Amino acid sequence: MASLIELVQEKQVKGKLDSVDPYVRYDDYKLNFHVENEKGEKVKDLTRALDTPRKAVGEYGHSNRKYGFAPLSPDHQYTLVLDSLEKTEPYELGVSFEPKQLAEKPVRVDENGKTIEIMSVTFDEPLNEASPKNEKHATILLEAYLKDISYINLADTILMDDDTDNIINRFGWTIKDEKGKIYNVTGGDFKMIGKDEQGRNHIRIKLQSDEMKELPQKLSLTSELAKKSYDLDWKVPLPMPKEDK
Repeated sequence: MASLIELVQEKQVKGKLDSVDPYVRYDDYKLNFHVENEKGEKVKDLTRALDTPRKAVGEYGHSNRKYGFAPLSPDHQYTLVLDSLEKTEPYELGVSFEPKQLAEKPVRVDENGKTIEIMSVTFDEPLNEASPKNEKHATILLEAYLKDISYINLADTILMDDDTDNIINRFGWTIKDEKGKIYNVTGGDFKMIGKDEQGRNHIRIKLQSDEMKELPQKLSLTSELAKKSYDLDWKVPLPMPKEDK
């Protein structure tokens, strides 16, 4: 039978996290781990997690998840190694620029160890199947250099309050012109390129909107959430399941 591992995580909600909007996906996280034998070798027959059902336990991000693995040999000692944790948290990015500036060179913003470069704004075919295909889409190409960031949502997903129909929170990039008009992101692409000389992740992002029919005089791009990866060094002996009689 398959082995089951039950992990319980209790996340603290302090500081800046207390002041953000009511819902910030505290449970949106991913655990990266592997199983190794007594020689420190990764187990070759380890499969991916078969399922990760989650059970809420109390408040503020307490949760319980179960992971399934292929059967392991009873003749060896195994250790569960937690390599890293990825979770969604507040992470502010922003840049304002005039599209006509790009005719000379990319627009670059360096701030608090983060770098954003706007490479181009063009009108192209839609990148995603779900995007409307009746005309060209405004496409903003940007590159970012960010420490420990593994993913940033592209499209703007809006969370509504069921009772009041008010917006509780927005996830993804916001595109706004000089008049305050917001253009919804209707498609795009996210690609991890590698690392720069400072060890930051080099990320290439394309944001598309079919709502922008012509280039505004000025554009601002903002994003408030990102998936951040934390390297961990945590191990625990893995008890072997008892064989069924």
